Parts: sequence; C-alpha cells; structure tokens
Amino acid sequence: MTESKLYKLMDLIEEINRVEVMLEMHSQNSESKLMLNQYNAKKLKLTRELISELLASSDKTSLSMGVIKSILDKFYKNPIFLRDNDKQSSDYKKLMDAL
Repeated sequence: MTESKLYKLMDLIEEINRVEVMLEMHSQNSESKLMLNQYNAKKLKLTRELISELLASSDKTSLSMGVIKSILDKFYKNPIFLRDNDKQSSDYKKLMDAL
C-alpha cells in the first residue's frame, strides 16, 4: 500500500470517528432526529468509501478483509434490525440466516 493511500484511509477513519461523536451528541437530544439521520447517512457513505478503497487495493489480502471486519465491528456494533414486511429486508435476513 502506498503511503498516500494509507493516509487517505486513515483520514476516512478519522472522519468516521468525528461523525460518531456527532451521532452520540445528537442521540442524547430527542429533537435531533433529522440530524441523526443525516449523520447516519454520512457515516454509511464514509464507511462504504473506506471499504471500497480497501477492496480496490492492489494488495488484496486476508489482512484487508480483517481490517474491514474490524471497521464493521467498531462502527456498527448495533446493526439496525430489519423490518418484517420489507421485501429487501427479507432478502437480507435470508443472507444473515445463511451465515
């Protein structure tokens, strides 16, 4: 991995950490539902970008997969439970059950 790629990935992690702080702050205020939704969307976008960068890396190894697992474990400890009546949720539930 090049040094510039490493720093880009580290910057993404730092930005996700900052979003986590904002999520924590707004989760304590029940009137901040809109802000929570916006920060959750930003967190998802940044996480997706981080994982995409790791998967696109020329040195795709089990180390990359381990880092991705750590990212998901850290930033998505409490996954959003799927809705019972949603077709898309049903498909994801089938995938989770297969695990």
